Amino acid sequence: MHETLGSVWEWTADFWNDSLAGAPNDGSAWRTGDCEKRYYRSGAALAYPKDSRAANRGGLRIAHTGYDLGFRVARALD
Repeated sequence: MHETLGSVWEWTADFWNDSLAGAPNDGSAWRTGDCEKRYYRSGAALAYPKDSRAANRGGLRIAHTGYDLGFRVARALD
């Protein structure tokens, strides 16, 4: 994958949990936890360099909007 960091913070389908203990390890979305809050990942164009990494994550209420928050459309190639 190329150029997947930057541009916008990316919403994920995962429900918010306070820790990663018990998270699925098969790539599926985490569908238990706080369903009113979702993870966002990566880093936006104006983010600090330390925040522009794939492992960076945070959580926001699903009603939150912003100019630097979006999603990435992807599909499997198999």
